[in-house]
Amino acid sequence: MLRASKKSDTERGRPNNITVEDIRAVWPADNRCRYCGVEMATVGERKNNPLSPSLDEVVYGLGHVKGNIAIVCYACNGRKGAGTPDWLRNVAGTVFAFQHAQKETVTQESDRLNEWAAAIIGRRV
Repeated sequence: MLRASKKSDTERGRPNNITVEDIRAVWPADNRCRYCGVEMATVGERKNNPLSPSLDEVVYGLGHVKGNIAIVCYACNGRKGAGTPDWLRNVAGTVFAFQHAQKETVTQESDRLNEWAAAIIGRRV
């Protein structure tokens, strides 16, 4: 994770001053994605898995620097791209949430999504 971020930032000419300790400091204690709340995969389940933890640069283009990193699921990181965490949360109300339903039924995911949307955008979807 750290090595990949340094390689990516070097290739793009962006700063990267984070350490393993910085990553540990932002790792969620409950192992849930900061953006969507899904439980991320454990070590044995991570390869090529949308639920794998990944290192996001919160504000795209600033590089992986202290104060601009978050541990999120691979799916959220890929979908957010150059957007902001708020943008990702706002568009997550449809197809995106169902892709996380690997461990939940569609009904449970739909209920959770409606609660999530109500909390974030102030209304149910």
